Amino acid sequence: MTLLVASIIGFIVFAILHNVIEAVGVEIIGAGFFLIAMFVCPVTFLLGLVGILITGSRE
Repeated sequence: MTLLVASIIGFIVFAILHNVIEAVGVEIIGAGFFLIAMFVCPVTFLLGLVGILITGSRE
């Protein structure tokens, strides 16, 4: 459950940071935040969801 919630919050935070950093003009760091928001957060969301389903089925 923690990983699922953290991935949702992380996606929102990194998407906002990407927009703020791009507005300031630092494109390389903004691109890093974009990559984290687009590739890392969805994978951790899926892992958290699978973990919840597996532990829920055991109970």
